[in-house]
Order: sequence, then structure tokens, then C-alpha cells
Amino acid sequence: MNLVIFHENELPIQDLETIGLAAGGQLLLNVDDLRALLSGRRTAMLELHDLETDNIKIKSINAKISLKPNEAGKLDLLIHPIYRKPEMPDFLNETEARQLQKGRLPVY
Repeated sequence: MNLVIFHENELPIQDLETIGLAAGGQLLLNVDDLRALLSGRRTAMLELHDLETDNIKIKSINAKISLKPNEAGKLDLLIHPIYRKPEMPDFLNETEARQLQKGRLPVY
């Protein structure tokens, strides 16, 4: 069951245009991704290209997007990067990191 909690006219079109998922006020998302956004879920993985803001330039990134209402009642666009390889904390040794990846707790 996909409950729609947001409406298409509430989408942050300018933000979507900034990341290349809308152009000229028209969405460039497939139906499943649009349905996910309007239902308050994350989209499938998307490859975003040539992102630029302030001093940050990203040639390409795999990410999922979602929406979240802000204090003003508008929808903010959230970008959730997807990494090919997990980043492990520096304070874990290699054995502990492998256990963490497998869902096991280290034994002390």
C-alpha cells in the first residue's frame, strides 16, 4: 500500500532541477521514484552528475533522495549517498570491522 503523504505541486522543483532531476519545471523521475517520494520513502538508487554548490563540485555520485517537511511547512530535498564500499571507523581494527560488517558484536 502506497499512501501519498505529499502532493506533486509541493515538490521542491528548483532543488530537483539543481541535481538534474527536473528541467523547465518538469520532473525527470520515473513513476516508481515519484511514487516513493510522494509516499515519504526514498527513491531507488540514482546516479547524479555534475553537482556544484559553493566550493563543492561532484562529478558523479550514486544516491537515493527523499523529502522532509521543514519548519516552514515546505519540503526539503534530502540526498542519501550510496557507497560501494563501507567506510569503517578508524578506531576499529580489521577483525572488529569484519565482525561489524557481518552483524556480529566484537567479544571483549
